[in-house]
Amino acid sequence: TRMPSLLTYSSKRWEHRVGVLDSKVLLTEKDLCACMQLADTKFAEELLQRGRGEQGREQRLPEEFEAELQRRGREERRHERKPQQEVEAFLISFGFSNEQVGKVLSCWHSCLNPDVDGQVKPIFIWLAGLKFTRLQISNIVVAFPKIFSCSLTDQLQPAARWLYDIGMDRAQVLNAVTRFPNLIGLSLEEQLKPFVRWLTEIGMDDSQVTKVMSTYPQICSYSLESRLKPLVRWLSDIGMDDSQVARVIARLPKWPTLENGLKPKVQLLRDRGFSDTDISRAINRMPSLLTYSSERWEHRVGVLDAEGRLTEEALRSCMALSDTKFVECYEK
Repeated sequence: TRMPSLLTYSSKRWEHRVGVLDSKVLLTEKDLCACMQLADTKFAEELLQRGRGEQGREQRLPEEFEAELQRRGREERRHERKPQQEVEAFLISFGFSNEQVGKVLSCWHSCLNPDVDGQVKPIFIWLAGLKFTRLQISNIVVAFPKIFSCSLTDQLQPAARWLYDIGMDRAQVLNAVTRFPNLIGLSLEEQLKPFVRWLTEIGMDDSQVTKVMSTYPQICSYSLESRLKPLVRWLSDIGMDDSQVARVIARLPKWPTLENGLKPKVQLLRDRGFSDTDISRAINRMPSLLTYSSERWEHRVGVLDAEGRLTEEALRSCMALSDTKFVECYEK
């Protein structure tokens, strides 16, 4: 009850430490709880200190036990420090800056302590074989250091092959992975395949699918149920047919959220007399229209409306202007 985790330690640790404490007449409840949490080297140090006799005679541990603890200490240090030092040296030799090395190593624990020869080098060789440049490889690893926790044969290679299988050419694959390195770390069965299947279900052809995947691969990580499917339903609700929905998403896969980005802007136009037909036509002609900030929308729609110049064509033309150019055209 004082230490619930006590029984979670391995049987091997239990047998060894209980045996040592018992042989040293140190097997008490307090010592048992304390010793189970210690690393092997720290356990040995504690025993040596506790084992000193009252009359100054040092009670030493058996030689074979001390030798075993020293060996385990060396093994612990090798596993805890050497792989990281080797990875750091390898990254620097490849051309990583100190800042880049720091970013990679900051994710060290989540990268499952990869070793250079067994995990790091094979991934670098594989990326080079895909024709990524040294700079691109560096950027990929810095942006996605958890690549070292991915299985090369079970995750990375199948994901890359699948990108080619859906019709992407080499340039598109390189572009997609460079833009979003996490792409090849996504689950093939649970994320990538369902996403592309959904794109085809909403009416995209192969060329549109590969365009979406190469220009904005981050969309693959979006939730279908909570983000993408509601977007399609909303576009349909304002009057777009299936082909128009597929077209605008293919042209602009990076969409704002519904509640904070899209709906308020559409309501701004509705309040000023625009019909859903007018709005859907404007979006169909210029999908990027709704990606501009809410501040820009409120200001420019307000200016056009005050001057009696708020039309679909004026709306589309003014949104793309710089602030300076907008003032010259509409506020002088």
